[in-house]
Amino acid sequence: SSDLVPSQWVAYLSVPDVDASYRAAVAAGSTSLMPPQDFGAIGRACAIKDPTGATLCLWKGARSDPPDEKRVPAGGWFWNELWTSDERRALTFYRTLFGYQAEKMNMGGRAYHVLNRDGRPRAGLAQSVTPEARSMWLPYVSVADVEATASKAATLGAELLNPPTEAPGIGRYALVADPTGAAVAFIQPQGR
Repeated sequence: SSDLVPSQWVAYLSVPDVDASYRAAVAAGSTSLMPPQDFGAIGRACAIKDPTGATLCLWKGARSDPPDEKRVPAGGWFWNELWTSDERRALTFYRTLFGYQAEKMNMGGRAYHVLNRDGRPRAGLAQSVTPEARSMWLPYVSVADVEATASKAATLGAELLNPPTEAPGIGRYALVADPTGAAVAFIQPQGR
């Protein structure tokens, strides 16, 4: 059925007030997927599709967010980037609603925006390479060896979408679709 959500990883964005952020996001053109609700003693969350169609959850944990790590260990979440069908609309939405400052970079002839908050890079945003692709958040996992991880992913039924590639000054990364079709990237940070 066309109503089914495709298999995907969902990004969580920590906000100070889930209900206020949810109302503002819907007023700014987001679609509600799940209104704010409590998850026991763990926290409160809601799910939306941003105005460009990317799914994300807004989250307020019962405890403080974990501190930023200087070096993400292998197996940890390294990065998150939005591949969007409408770069300008997405930039406006995330800057206005969540206070991100965008720093534009040139990545292989394409614009790439690093979303900064609290003096730190938090996520990336770029126009999807394929015009008809749906907007989506792509998570990156830190790994010790990108080639070994790509090989292991293939033996477990993943489809290699982007072979290990150098991102100058950052590290080597690869992109797979897991056996359910959900895209996930992994990166061997420079110096590892």
